[in-house]
Amino acid sequence: MFRIGIARVSTKTQQRSGNSLSEQVQRLRQYDSHMPIYEFAQSAYNKSIFPHIIQHIKNNTEIVVLYCDRLSRNVSDCSEFITKNLIPKNSYVYSISENIRTNTKTGKLEFLKKIVDGETLSHNLSLRVKDGLKHSKKKQPKKKYGSDNYENKNIKIIMDLYNDKIKYENILKYLKDNKINKFKDNSNKNKWSINFIKNLIKENKNKTEYKNKFNFNEFKKELEIIDKQKNTKNEPEAEEDCECECFIDCSFKNEPIDMDIDG
Repeated sequence: MFRIGIARVSTKTQQRSGNSLSEQVQRLRQYDSHMPIYEFAQSAYNKSIFPHIIQHIKNNTEIVVLYCDRLSRNVSDCSEFITKNLIPKNSYVYSISENIRTNTKTGKLEFLKKIVDGETLSHNLSLRVKDGLKHSKKKQPKKKYGSDNYENKNIKIIMDLYNDKIKYENILKYLKDNKINKFKDNSNKNKWSINFIKNLIKENKNKTEYKNKFNFNEFKKELEIIDKQKNTKNEPEAEEDCECECFIDCSFKNEPIDMDIDG
């Protein structure tokens, strides 16, 4: 009888008790120290393991694994592999730990049942991990911009420019020209964008601390109007045309004239 050993882990760094590659190989060597052992580091649902095994199968071959699910955790793939590639060559799989051989109908059913159990366990574990990540994300809400003094200072700059009727494109240009980073640290996410500025303004424009800020442009216009009014008041009033026909200079018409009638 020809015999080969199969050791498999999902990843190269997997170190679950009894299932690491080194531990599997050690147990397989204890069963048969001379048989060739092939090691795989790939998913339990990856079909590529079977073509590698098939090329080493001869008539009357015993494929030795430490556990049934070390061959695969896909029951349909395992059933097809046994039916099409092992039975015609009078070969079978033997699990050392479970003492199951697939060379009988009962053995084959027991082997496939173990595969189903492993597949179910893997599926349930996956659901638990996803559920845990889902709850973890809920407990840790997304951090909003403006959580420190540096970011609050940037919001103030942007809101002051917005209140001065500066366009979004020019706000972006102002931030870039003055080398104002979005975050205090020099991360890859430090670049400003039009959409980010728009959303930031939308979130903050109704807040009391930003709503009625000092508007320099409007203040400048008010100063110009006041100066214009002052200049108008300081101009001399135009003289009215005199309608009388006297020979006296009309500029003195409102002053008393001392005239010597007897003289």
